Amino acid sequence: MKRACRLLISAVLGFLIACNGQQKPKSENFDVDTEIAQIKKQLEGSPNSLALHEQLASLLAAKGDWEGSKKEMNAAMQLDPHNPLPCIEAAQTYRVRGMAQQEREMLNRAVAIDPENPLSHFVLGLMYERQSDAKNATAEFVETKRLIDTLSLPGSSMATVNRIVPGPRGETWYHDRFGHEFLLDNILAPLKKKLLPRRK
Repeated sequence: MKRACRLLISAVLGFLIACNGQQKPKSENFDVDTEIAQIKKQLEGSPNSLALHEQLASLLAAKGDWEGSKKEMNAAMQLDPHNPLPCIEAAQTYRVRGMAQQEREMLNRAVAIDPENPLSHFVLGLMYERQSDAKNATAEFVETKRLIDTLSLPGSSMATVNRIVPGPRGETWYHDRFGHEFLLDNILAPLKKKLLPRRK
């Protein structure tokens, strides 16, 4: 689960930046500049580390260094072109900057990389929802639920290319055909609420 935890940490950093619009994380024990320096040092010894490039991109975005963040996110995308998470993180950064077209392009790219990834569809749905495009938002949320239901079926075994499996602590993971793991717990409850029938 080490890889999955890495992906989760990176996603959380991107999510916090996007949702809070903060330039620096609010933690007395967290210094962005120190973290950036440490990751850059680690990259000297591991220049092909996707995790380090993702983390550096998120930290640079938190600091407001958009060009540096974009450079690191592009490096992450090139290192693992089959992973939609760097595209989702890039989209979150574009969202913070008010760059709606670039945000949409990155999310569409994430969906194109792996059309069966529920996380990509859910985040795309959130974008449409923020843009007051209820029709497309609902379509993406419905597709998210369809994928979760389909990929969770008993026939979706270890031999299945894309599947959803329970974790050791009851969490829910999506495994894609390229060996990536995505934690879905943070989208399951909000998805359920979004698909409740609306009262008139």
